[in-house]
Amino acid sequence: MPPPNTATCIYRRALAVMQEIPTTLIIKEMEIYFRRANLSDFNQILILKKQIHDFHYSNRPDFYKASNCPLDKKDFENLLSNQDNRVFIVENKKQICGYAFVKIIKFNNDPLINDHNRFYIDDICVDENLRGKSIGQFLMKKLELECKSLGLKYMDLSVWSFNSKALNFYRKFGMKESLLRVEKRIE
Repeated sequence: MPPPNTATCIYRRALAVMQEIPTTLIIKEMEIYFRRANLSDFNQILILKKQIHDFHYSNRPDFYKASNCPLDKKDFENLLSNQDNRVFIVENKKQICGYAFVKIIKFNNDPLINDHNRFYIDDICVDENLRGKSIGQFLMKKLELECKSLGLKYMDLSVWSFNSKALNFYRKFGMKESLLRVEKRIE
């Protein structure tokens, strides 16, 4: 019998990994589902994206611009169609509770960096009215399983230093600082 091909191995690994955590989380009359986003989710994701953008703008108005529309529909469409990007949502009764925008970052044939791919969480949000209800933990666990199912060994993200709640959440989830970016304002 010939050895299984790479696609078969990835499929089997994905199947085994996805069975580790149920696809549904039950929390006080809420049934939270995890799935890939589609174009029809845009308007609800935009509402959550605005929550995050407003938070970032209020803490760093020197960096961010005020915006009523921090996500363009065409850009969202491009994210969904790019094979190296993933958009995931968690929802309850067709109401989106949170999302994650993920990029698969590939390091191949770099003269200084070992070949590997990374599962980079570019943007993540749980509705500010639903935080503290384990939805973020569920989302992060599902993202970790997605990372594992793709055969990737690194899941990372960036977080602003002013966002101490998020930073503490990621640390509790087992994430560790690997790169520290510093700045100095020159007047």
